[in-house]
Amino acid sequence: MKKIFTALLLLGGTYLGASAQDVQLNKGWKFAVGDSAQWSSPTFNDQSWQNIDVAHSWEPQGHPNYDGFGWYRIHVVIPSSLKEKAYLKDSLRLSLASVDDNDEVYLNGKLIAKYGGHSGNIKDGHYGPRTYSIPASDPAILWD
Repeated sequence: MKKIFTALLLLGGTYLGASAQDVQLNKGWKFAVGDSAQWSSPTFNDQSWQNIDVAHSWEPQGHPNYDGFGWYRIHVVIPSSLKEKAYLKDSLRLSLASVDDNDEVYLNGKLIAKYGGHSGNIKDGHYGPRTYSIPASDPAILWD
């Protein structure tokens, strides 16, 4: 089965890390099937979206046999202490664990990463773990 999803992160990933510091984000995720550019907006209201456990695929969570786009969203505060206490203060790392097919990652409405660093398009399958680094000075990061 080929499944494609677009990850939307208002502020997050499976965890955000700077140096040895982590902000765990294993709870609080929202999910919707389909695709809309409006869903990348930080002001989009996702209250009606399904709560989802990102440790499991969407099929057993109410979407069996769905073969299409899905968006994940999470709201979290990124503490400036991550940057202040980090040995290297130059970037923020997003680890998305394993992605099934492909991804696009948005932070506060800005596309910050996609496809696991591979070329191609969202429909090309690039399975596996994702780790993206974002410059700490990137205006998409709203510290605190």
